[in-house]
Amino acid sequence: MRKKILFTAILILQFTFPVLKCQEISRDVLDKFNPSIISRIYKITSQLNLSNEEQLQLAKAFEVNDSIIAAIVKDKQTFTDLEYTESFALVALYDSLITENNLKAKSVSFINEKIEYLDQIKPLSQSQKQKLAKLFLDKCKDNRLSYGDALRLVLPKIVNDTIYYARLYAPEIKLQMLAEVNAYPLKNDFPFEALRTLRPILQKYIHQLVTVDYASPGADRDKIALVKSINEHYMPIIDSLKVRYGFFKPVTLFTSAVRLRKTLKLDENQIDKLLVKAAELEKIKTDYTMKNPDDVYNSADYSHKNLSSILTEEQYRTLLQLRFQKKAEANCVQSWHEIKQYGVTTQADSVQVNNSLYFYHLDKFVINTLYQDKPEMKTEKLRQNEFFRPEIIKALDLARKEAKEKGSAKNMNKNNFVW
Repeated sequence: MRKKILFTAILILQFTFPVLKCQEISRDVLDKFNPSIISRIYKITSQLNLSNEEQLQLAKAFEVNDSIIAAIVKDKQTFTDLEYTESFALVALYDSLITENNLKAKSVSFINEKIEYLDQIKPLSQSQKQKLAKLFLDKCKDNRLSYGDALRLVLPKIVNDTIYYARLYAPEIKLQMLAEVNAYPLKNDFPFEALRTLRPILQKYIHQLVTVDYASPGADRDKIALVKSINEHYMPIIDSLKVRYGFFKPVTLFTSAVRLRKTLKLDENQIDKLLVKAAELEKIKTDYTMKNPDDVYNSADYSHKNLSSILTEEQYRTLLQLRFQKKAEANCVQSWHEIKQYGVTTQADSVQVNNSLYFYHLDKFVINTLYQDKPEMKTEKLRQNEFFRPEIIKALDLARKEAKEKGSAKNMNKNNFVW
């Protein structure tokens, strides 16, 4: 009966663990112990190479442990009453060995799979394979690292060809690349409307840079040379697009007009002319500075002459309105301060007053620039602006005049004083 049970247990083990190649179980274990213990010995010998004596000792330890546990359950004691025995210590030792062996087996399986994949991308030498496996397994001793992290740390020490990393880390590289592409306009002062044209170029450019970072996490000479080569290829293309959209320094009315292409409804011919004049202005400034190092070139006349010939009057007016916004706001604040200072009263609310002040000052700035080479037109436009000036401005001018007259009277009284 015992032999029949034992035979059945071995059959169950064989079908339960078909992939495990174990050593032969000791005859003493098979003859002297029950199927449960034989099963446990089978599992262990499938992973650890044990001598007949070691198998026998471990089987006895299982038997003693089972007896102690059975007695505890029978007498309704708790496991806290279980005293330390050599048998439990022995079983714990083998458990730890099995755990360690399982972890090692997983890490070996992981690196073998990766080495095979890398070899398919581009063949590795036998020496590279061995070194990579050794470095990886050594790094895996640090339990804080995942297998992926361990591989990422050691792979650059064996290979630095970006072809491996582009394939092996394709999903990670793609995610990082897309994040950087999306952040590029904000970081580099580039218009979002130009991103449709720029995006395919940026994706290739940043993908290569990220791949190089994976291949060479540090900053060695080869990496620096490779990054330089990538930049030299892509940056002129990116810069030309930035220029095309008016995003280059210094900012001038020409580049501002190009940036506002949609608002101003510029055609391609106007954009080309504006870019030419922007580059020409920079050359004039450079030449002037070289000849007059202590002076700054005044580009007002040059800008007006060319902008008035390239843009329509309506386009030029819109550009100037946008340019003088902040200056008009500053004058508006100053006028409002004086209104309160002189106690000028009005029936209009503060929003209406500020709006009328803002547009009054803005129109004056625009007229002075837009018609600077047409004095008669300029005078007429300013006269019209003054004719329609807000009532609050008229009241403020009167208050200023009265304050000035009072100040003059005081000064006269002081000068005529006789001691």
